[in-house]
Amino acid sequence: MNHVALIAGMGPDAGADTLARFLRACRRELQAAGRPINDQAYPHHVLVQHPIADRSAALLQGGASPVPGLVGAVGVAKAAGARTLGIACNTAHFWHGELQALFPDLEILHIADETARAVHRSGARTCAVLATAATQRGGLFRRALAAHGLDTVAQSPGDEEAVHRAIFAIKAGRPEEGGPPLRAMLEQLLDRVDSVVLGCTELGLVIDADPFAGRVVDAASELANALAAKAYGTYPTHTSPSPQPTEQP
Repeated sequence: MNHVALIAGMGPDAGADTLARFLRACRRELQAAGRPINDQAYPHHVLVQHPIADRSAALLQGGASPVPGLVGAVGVAKAAGARTLGIACNTAHFWHGELQALFPDLEILHIADETARAVHRSGARTCAVLATAATQRGGLFRRALAAHGLDTVAQSPGDEEAVHRAIFAIKAGRPEEGGPPLRAMLEQLLDRVDSVVLGCTELGLVIDADPFAGRVVDAASELANALAAKAYGTYPTHTSPSPQPTEQP
């Protein structure tokens, strides 16, 4: 089995939640292979929860760069033997190319590409994305989805800001404040588009995608699924395009 790692701490609850999704994905891999599920059947995996500078502040306000923290976390994962990594933060993927160039001997999965593949498989043609303002303005998912022939419906600046505030309420430990407006907006978007992407790892803490019959695609789950497939050697060979290089907003 391949040694894998999850770079997290952005926020820590979302990182722990993404790890739980990875473990569930591992169990599905074992069941699909007809293998018993026990302690020894799980792959070597590392969760690195490092304090990392705020990604949104870096992109929108000229704040401290998260790169030093990300590099340190990847270094810890590499030293632990990991060869394939996932980053449990969508906004952090604006630095994906820089990190991959700094660690050419590692494979760093791209959360937006994994998510776009899942939306494409669902048969959807139109999408909306719930994400931080930085992720939205930088077009992280718009480019990835377009590379798979999918149209993204833009939100109004007011809705975008409301989602951003709700996400940061969840980060601050107030899910009861952030959850209701996000769920209401999700319901509204599903009246307009085929599929909605949960494009922030915090969102899965307050929204369960399962009841929506594939119309809601959680980026954290897609990253976890891909990481488990890499660990067990079942990751498919893709022929569809990858997203264009990410530009910071």
